Amino acid sequence: MNRRHLAIAALAALATCAAFAAFPAAAQTPTRFTVDDALDLATYRLADLSDDGAWLVATSSTRRDALGVDYRRDGDPTYLRPLPSRVWVVDTRTGATRALFPDKRDVGALRWSPDASRLALLVRKGDAWQPLIWERASGKFTSIPLPDGTYPAEQGDVRWSGDGKSVLLSTHTTAWRDSARAQFARQTAGPIFVQSSKDPFLAWDELRRRGNVRSVVAYDLATGRTREVLPQAMMGSYVLARDGGAVTWTEDVTKKTDYDVIFGSENKLVTRGTNGTPRVLLPSLKNVTVVWADDGRHYAWAKDGRLSVASIDDTTARVLAAADTAKLPTDSAAADSARKAREKLRFTPVRFSKAGDALVASSKDGLWLVDVATGRREMFVETPDSTSRARRRAASSAGAPTGGGSTCRRHRATSGSAASCAGIAPRAGSTRWRSTRAATATCRSRATAARSCSPSPTSRGRATCTRRARTSRISAAWCARTRSSTGRR
Repeated sequence: MNRRHLAIAALAALATCAAFAAFPAAAQTPTRFTVDDALDLATYRLADLSDDGAWLVATSSTRRDALGVDYRRDGDPTYLRPLPSRVWVVDTRTGATRALFPDKRDVGALRWSPDASRLALLVRKGDAWQPLIWERASGKFTSIPLPDGTYPAEQGDVRWSGDGKSVLLSTHTTAWRDSARAQFARQTAGPIFVQSSKDPFLAWDELRRRGNVRSVVAYDLATGRTREVLPQAMMGSYVLARDGGAVTWTEDVTKKTDYDVIFGSENKLVTRGTNGTPRVLLPSLKNVTVVWADDGRHYAWAKDGRLSVASIDDTTARVLAAADTAKLPTDSAAADSARKAREKLRFTPVRFSKAGDALVASSKDGLWLVDVATGRREMFVETPDSTSRARRRAASSAGAPTGGGSTCRRHRATSGSAASCAGIAPRAGSTRWRSTRAATATCRSRATAARSCSPSPTSRGRATCTRRARTSRISAAWCARTRSSTGRR
């Protein structure tokens, strides 16, 4: 059983026990489900699972707990949404559960240390987070000191170093908070608010982007001191090398508001050693997918049909797969063939193996396992569309109409009914098989209805017969023969 299965099983057991605890042992008279019942439904969320899968931390809250949210402050980068929750620590081997606090607290970013002996978390204190470390053995809490004039960023970003000796977290300055709040107040409480496309950024876009202005600090457990890892900058995500020797981050380099993509932005990938100077790895991450190995040093990315790998120490990348970028032939058939061949060589990285020697990549045809050293790849999961597309084309061309084929000629205008009219037999039990059976039944029912168009001396009867006759050519012929035999027009 892997870590994910352990987490799901433990969380299910916790929720089940809590559900049974909510009801007394004696049978009760059934009552109607009320609004209060809906507000008191508990939701459990997996916060983190230790690396060995032995310890789980989860939170539980109800809809009633979220009644204090001020939705008018959505868009304010300094606003912390209140959500009081109970915090549970679960031993996945025995199922034993303990509450981290005696009451509900606003918490965030709960992270186990690599050896699961400690838990780092953020607890709300006033209108800001307070970073804490909980010792699992003793149950003792330790507060993480921060430099004067700073506080934990509202995004709630906390993580451990690879050796478990340091805790990293993002911070804002109090000056940044005051400025952001003042800007939000001007845009929401002012009598007149103007946004102009002549400015590099629309006011709301600029305010949203300000949330990315932050710095990263590290707290050393042995010395009790906090040091700066990354100075204040407009950054997105960051990756710390497992050995602690380097940190890599994405830096926002957007020049103006993107009017084509909502909240569109452009970033560059930058790395820096412990005592080195920053170095740009990728000048632009627009339309680029990047995944990282567990060591925090090797990464893979895809751009313009090229799948590449490198480490933060490399100056050149190694291409694992590349689509042809030559000009397409002028002949339409040849161009279409070349275009399809290129699509087969377009890969997107998904994730590295634990050792970093293999990479899972996706393409239009399926999932591939790529050897990082040799570039050799092997498909291990085939996309259903890639196999069924050819079969559908073959079946459509080989299918012959069965009895009543002309009756369904009108239905051939849609691809869903064409299969049933052509007599194609899809795989039993599939969605297409069920739709085919339904379409076949529809064809038969309409033909039967057309046969019932016995002429009537009334105008309404003649109109009904005419309308049913339009259903298909066979139905029209049937009605015509019936009218001729009776002599009625």
